[in-house]
Amino acid sequence: AVLDGRSPAATTEPPALREPLQQVGKLATRDFVLVLRVQRVPGFGDPVDPPVWVGTGNEVRAIEPMADNDENAPRYAFPYEYLEHVMLCGPTLVVPDMSRIHALDVATGARRWELPNPRARTYESLGVLDGVLLLLAQARTGQGPIDLLAVEPLSGALLHQTVLGDDVLKPKVAGDSLLGTRVTADGGFEVFRIDPLTGRRLDGFQLPAGSLQSLLHLQPESIATRHYPQALAVRGDRLFLPIEPGDGTAPEVLAVARDGTAAWRWSGRPRGTLGMMALRGDTLCVAEFADRQKGRMLLLSCSDGRARHEVELGTDAAVLNWERSWLANEAPAIVAVESFADEA
Repeated sequence: AVLDGRSPAATTEPPALREPLQQVGKLATRDFVLVLRVQRVPGFGDPVDPPVWVGTGNEVRAIEPMADNDENAPRYAFPYEYLEHVMLCGPTLVVPDMSRIHALDVATGARRWELPNPRARTYESLGVLDGVLLLLAQARTGQGPIDLLAVEPLSGALLHQTVLGDDVLKPKVAGDSLLGTRVTADGGFEVFRIDPLTGRRLDGFQLPAGSLQSLLHLQPESIATRHYPQALAVRGDRLFLPIEPGDGTAPEVLAVARDGTAAWRWSGRPRGTLGMMALRGDTLCVAEFADRQKGRMLLLSCSDGRARHEVELGTDAAVLNWERSWLANEAPAIVAVESFADEA
């Protein structure tokens, strides 16, 4: 389906790799340079001739990649404290810094808006969902309640500010949903949707303590980390959870119904690890790797777990263009995989 949807120009033979013959721009700096992750948010149109944004020292510089000389390469710059990604909403660049949330004109760097932060709180960005910029705000001490803020990204208008509650773990954007999680009083696990426009809790999934241990082989304290919730995926009435035992037994993917029962289960190979579990339409893209063994990638049906397609990979494989994240991270249309041809 991916190949059928590609344009005729994209199916032509790609040019052979070669050394560059011409330098089109250079950034002269003694500082460490970080090429920022840029998220192009759908629905806002495409920016015209955007620059490349790099972090150097304590400022972000917008670089013109096709400048005719080094002096004309920098377009504009702005300071930052801690920045993981920026978001392109058409002609507006949203900059979710740790203590400052603001937006700039993509082409000129002129300020579009800035979110007030009178209490000097720390922000974390969850990206844009349904046209809404989602932020978490907490006191710099890390103590006290966590607020979920919903901001309209073109104007900076605050749509709502909702207290999540002390027992709610950091939410994750998964597909078309914002998921909140909490460990219940009896040691179970609850996953619920949060409406990005209002902050209200919607429907969810319940895993009693017994199911958590019998199905996932996990204790509540293992769930309540900043790592495991990043792996959650939801489609319709199915919650998908990875099972990654450390004792050499096979990894698994578990599809859970709303009442906490197992809808289906997929099992991998002994001593394997899950390098990827991500939604792509009505399928779940799963990559299984193992040390000094061949890997494989499968497309599992979300409804029944049946393998629709399977591709054998090389040895010691790794996915290059996907990773676990709090941000939306569905499987890309084309997955880039690095591997060795064989053990040698």
